[in-house]
Amino acid sequence: MLSEDTESDLGAVISSQEAADLLNVSRPFVVKLANTGQLAHRMVGNRHRFNLADVLAYAEQMRTERSEALVALAPAGGYTAEDF
Repeated sequence: MLSEDTESDLGAVISSQEAADLLNVSRPFVVKLANTGQLAHRMVGNRHRFNLADVLAYAEQMRTERSEALVALAPAGGYTAEDF
């Protein structure tokens, strides 16, 4: 659960560098996500701006997809010592 401060900050607008820091990726990668429509943004002059809630939602979506992919890769019965 989010704290009250975090809930009130979800409407905050952040820069591409701040979004990159939150997602643990490079700033050019965040700009690429924005330009391809994978991450909602708006332009302020020639700068990309992101809603904090959108960036956090994207991070959660990627976390879910990554977890599902890992589950699909692992054998149904799990690993045994003989597998290694």
